[in-house]
Amino acid sequence: MRLEVNNISFQYSSEKTIFRDLSFSYETPGILCILGSNGTGKSTLLKCLLRQNHVQQGSILIDGKNVEKYRPRELARKVAYLPQSHVPSFAFPVIDVVMMGRTSRIGYFASPGKEDRAIAMDKLEYLHIGHLAEKPYTALSGGERQMVMIASALAQEPELIILDEPTSHLDFGNQFRFVKLVEQLHRLGIGVLMTTHFPDHALYLDCDTIILHNSGIIASGNAHDVITDANMSEIYRIDTRVVRIEGREICVPL
Repeated sequence: MRLEVNNISFQYSSEKTIFRDLSFSYETPGILCILGSNGTGKSTLLKCLLRQNHVQQGSILIDGKNVEKYRPRELARKVAYLPQSHVPSFAFPVIDVVMMGRTSRIGYFASPGKEDRAIAMDKLEYLHIGHLAEKPYTALSGGERQMVMIASALAQEPELIILDEPTSHLDFGNQFRFVKLVEQLHRLGIGVLMTTHFPDHALYLDCDTIILHNSGIIASGNAHDVITDANMSEIYRIDTRVVRIEGREICVPL
């Protein structure tokens, strides 16, 4: 799947421009990280890609077709989306929450069948959380909910998963496990496009990276080329050094 973003601009009002003239391209099964401080429009950009927000200028193409021309089910078969947080309303069993990811694959008035349940269970087992299948979703921790939503996205069988701050509710150990999961998805042929506040994740993944700042893209390229002392100090407004420890680069605030 190919994503092309051509000179897009978005504003909530005439006084509040979020970004202007953004352009980049992406192809699955690549990994793309989007970095930027709070308020730079990372989440807004993702919603534009998913047509939840409508750009005032430019175009967004998926496989050469304007995203505005996609029907919701058609788009859902290509792209799965995980927002920053998901607040449960009902105590559905986890397996039912994951099966909701099958919605775009079954008929409008059909119910999930045995095959859909098997696929959902397979995704839970793949993420090593099969033991949660019958547990109420409302009884899970924030980190467990995040993993369940990833399982639901996998059950959707998309070409691309878009993740908004996917590690925000994960502890240190689960953050590392998540980054390893992104590598696994890449090997399975599933693309990952994610926003993050942790440049170390992009460095570890050695992936394409875009840095948003001051309503635009100030750098794009491989993580090791664009995550520099100067760029990190500028976007996060603290003195930062990129240092090498045990053969790996990490960002260190001074």
